[in-house]
Amino acid sequence: MTNENDLLHERINIRGEIENIRAVLGEREKFDNERDRLYLERFQSQERALQLKAEELSRRLDVLNHAHEQAREKERDFIGREVYEKQVDQVAADFRTLREEIKNTATGIAESLVQQDARTSERFSKIESFQNKVLGAVALATLFVPIATGIVVYALTR
Repeated sequence: MTNENDLLHERINIRGEIENIRAVLGEREKFDNERDRLYLERFQSQERALQLKAEELSRRLDVLNHAHEQAREKERDFIGREVYEKQVDQVAADFRTLREEIKNTATGIAESLVQQDARTSERFSKIESFQNKVLGAVALATLFVPIATGIVVYALTR
């Protein structure tokens, strides 16, 4: 009879442990899904930022090209060599300025992304550390609960 009670209690404990493990695995799956969603959001935001930047640069290039074309149309018949060279130098300077702006903007975006990635990695490492601690506590509890139950049952049946 005692063996049957022990087996019954052991089965109940095992079922409880299985339910606990399933709950922990469910939480882990929720965490993984949330982490994946956050990564996807981040990548979509980065992609959108790059698209917007490319559109803005394209718009600026179009404006610059259009302005250059208009100037050449106006001055085609009556400009001298000096004026032409000055205009070419100005366009080259504009392109250098634009390249510098692009370079500075790209550097700023890259630095921002690196910092954001570092912060995100730090946050996820804290979450993973906490999760590991919780899993360790659950594992430790699953070790001591049957022992404590056995001692209590032994003490009560004695």
